[in-house]
Amino acid sequence: MKISVITIVYNDVKNISRTIESVLSQRDLIDFEYIIIDGASNDGTLDVINKYKEKARLISEPDNGIYDAINKGIKYSSGELLLFMNSSDTFHTNNSLQFLNDNYDDNVGYVLARTIYKKNNGKLKSDSSYLRNENLPEFCHQSLLYNKRFHDEFGLYNQKLKSAADYDFFHKIYNTKNKAVKLNVVTSIRLKSGNDSSESLRNTIEMIRVDFYNSCLIYSFRFRLKDLLAKSVKLFINQVLK
Repeated sequence: MKISVITIVYNDVKNISRTIESVLSQRDLIDFEYIIIDGASNDGTLDVINKYKEKARLISEPDNGIYDAINKGIKYSSGELLLFMNSSDTFHTNNSLQFLNDNYDDNVGYVLARTIYKKNNGKLKSDSSYLRNENLPEFCHQSLLYNKRFHDEFGLYNQKLKSAADYDFFHKIYNTKNKAVKLNVVTSIRLKSGNDSSESLRNTIEMIRVDFYNSCLIYSFRFRLKDLLAKSVKLFINQVLK
């Protein structure tokens, strides 16, 4: 099956080359289509991307947020299998994409591996080895290779959600038929910066909504409440210190 790797970027001149180099390193072992969706960057990001114009397809135009950009990537892609490696994130090794492809099961429709989270101070944090709860999809885009056919069944990412549309989509594909164990192998490194939307209060609120509508809030309530309180306190302190 043909693979499309898609990178979403906007004004990230500091990190974009690292992501592109990491993606292109995968071609030593496996062929794939590479698409970069840029939100009309104006900080020099486009100058960096254009250095790779012979190796990647670039679409640069204004968008309505990250999920609009992600949906554009899906529409422009020609592969049956999709993987999103967004700007600032990288594959763990140069055989990570091949590993995911080798372990893909079309009966399930996706393969999921592990992710290491890297903070701005250089500290690394691992995810859990397996799904935290079999009723919840603890997915990370960067370590997820999935079949494009799911979008025919469930539609594109919901742009009404500004921070948790990926989690909403993962819920849709992670039903009884499509459940799969997370492979105990790291395939990506995700940079967790202070601007990461997953660190926002909005993200936790949206994830609570998604869990509620998917009738699984009972499984996530305890740690969602903990996140909600922690982020609320952090937001309050930041406002006071301004």
